[in-house]
Amino acid sequence: MSYLASTLVALVALEHIYILILEMFLWTTPTGRRAFGMKPEQAEATKVMAANQGLYNGFLAAGLIWGLLHPDVALGFQIQLFFLGCVLVAGLYGGATASRKIFVIQALPAAIAIIAVLIAG
Repeated sequence: MSYLASTLVALVALEHIYILILEMFLWTTPTGRRAFGMKPEQAEATKVMAANQGLYNGFLAAGLIWGLLHPDVALGFQIQLFFLGCVLVAGLYGGATASRKIFVIQALPAAIAIIAVLIAG
């Protein structure tokens, strides 16, 4: 189960690296606009805010990777749970305030990973 838990945590981290790329570097491109359902004018007007959001998603990914690689397994477990909890809260808030699809894209994977980490721990 530990392998499954680590794999799920890594997938959540990779997802947030992808979100970082979308928000920081691809926001105004067709790929970024399509991902977030925006018109070119909307994307241009919000690109600074999106880059800031992308940076935060990068911090979440970094924390998850830190938890996975930490040499002290017990501390790594706690770090993973903390950052997965942050992802879950962000996903719940985003799903309630911005777009319902965030529940599925962000909150659900984090919740599943939390359960797996707790079972493995």
